[in-house]
Amino acid sequence: MSEKPELTRRRILGGMATIGAASAVAGAGTMAAFSDTEESNNNLVSAGTLDLQPAGSSDGSGFNMSVSGLAPDNAGQEVGYLNLKNAGSIDGTLDYEITGWTDNENGLLDPEQEAGDTDSGPGNGELSNVLQLQAFVDRTPGNGRDQDISLTSGWVPLTPGRVQTNVPVSAGETVRIWVDARIPSGIGNQVQSDEVEIDAAFYLDQA
Repeated sequence: MSEKPELTRRRILGGMATIGAASAVAGAGTMAAFSDTEESNNNLVSAGTLDLQPAGSSDGSGFNMSVSGLAPDNAGQEVGYLNLKNAGSIDGTLDYEITGWTDNENGLLDPEQEAGDTDSGPGNGELSNVLQLQAFVDRTPGNGRDQDISLTSGWVPLTPGRVQTNVPVSAGETVRIWVDARIPSGIGNQVQSDEVEIDAAFYLDQA
């Protein structure tokens, strides 16, 4: 014998409430607030540059300088200047190095021979043994000789090796390096007419 379920009004309403609750849960995931999206494309990151360039000198036709007629004198004599430019986009600090030198005897005068100098061959001059240099940084090239910052620690002999000065040179800045030379007082006749040719290098490091 089968049983026929009875649908009372209470059962029907209860079933509809259950269906309604399930529908509300299902619809909650599809509702959202307003939104918008913007994209930034082709963004670029570039490395800066350090670019030290020669920018002229007292020679006028190259990146060098010269002086003649030095005599023993503690005051020294101006050799000339070199202009250097930081053509890069990064601030740097300047170093220098005496990379080499060559002595020339230029013959033996009587006073040299009397002082005991006997070798007149090429490369046998004595000037490099006694010559001293000093250098300054001028931050306003063309406005006279300004000794704004010392590049050397006073008067220095000719010695090889890189010297760290920590002299700042800003991006785009041009500075002038003034150089003086002297034969110290008390040096005898053995260096008369001698000549020394000096090679130097300058370096720019990131500040």
